[in-house]
Amino acid sequence: MVKRGPLLATLGWVTAASLTTATATWAITLLGQGLSEPVVSPMSPDQISQALISATPTNGAGAPASPAESPAGVSRAFDTPGGSIVATCKDGVPSLVAWSPAQGYAIDDVEHEPGHPATVKFESENNKVTAKVTCVRGTPSITTDVERDD
Repeated sequence: MVKRGPLLATLGWVTAASLTTATATWAITLLGQGLSEPVVSPMSPDQISQALISATPTNGAGAPASPAESPAGVSRAFDTPGGSIVATCKDGVPSLVAWSPAQGYAIDDVEHEPGHPATVKFESENNKVTAKVTCVRGTPSITTDVERDD
């Protein structure tokens, strides 16, 4: 006759181990949803422009401050065929805040020396896009040049 004690103990242990594994997996899945999702997602150029507009400093009376009253200068976001650029002008000097290549492009070169236009060069397999930022009446302005490698 077969002893039931060891058989029942083994069956109980397997059941307990299975339930523990299932519960731990379920708990990790629930925790993982909050831990593995990105907290900050990349902003689109429209969202950047909207954020810059909503962050316009005021002179205390609710009216927008003039560029001379803003310590950070005037900021603008630009879209080019090669990517996006955020630039500021402070005291007539252009400065690059951020730049991001469009899909299929990479950053080839970035120049932002005082006294010269701030320049970002984007490059893809077939194109080179050069974007130059200057200050026109205290506001960032951009010119782009697209070279095609045919």
